[in-house]
Amino acid sequence: MIDKALKCLRKDTERQILCIRFYDCFGREFELSESVWEHVSSNHPEITKEIIQEVLNTPEAVVRSSWNFSSLLYYKKIGKYYKAVVAEIQDSRIKTALTTDKIKKGDIVWKRN
Repeated sequence: MIDKALKCLRKDTERQILCIRFYDCFGREFELSESVWEHVSSNHPEITKEIIQEVLNTPEAVVRSSWNFSSLLYYKKIGKYYKAVVAEIQDSRIKTALTTDKIKKGDIVWKRN
């Protein structure tokens, strides 16, 4: 369920961009833009908006990216694989979401016991 996700419209120069706001387990707000959602849904069709919300709300691990210090990777094992959501902290936006076989390297910010 996307009970905490809110639809939003924001102006980007001369056009309006549809986005959805999600909240993570720490109460931080992130925007998922229409263009990022189009990328995720076409390249990773197993990822739904509900999965993005579930991963952000109840991750098994949150890892700081080893290649971009201002990005956090939220992981949750669903079935055989991990679902991952990559969020940019400074811009408060979701960069992508995908399926992976393992938690990638980086500093562990939080891990479920």
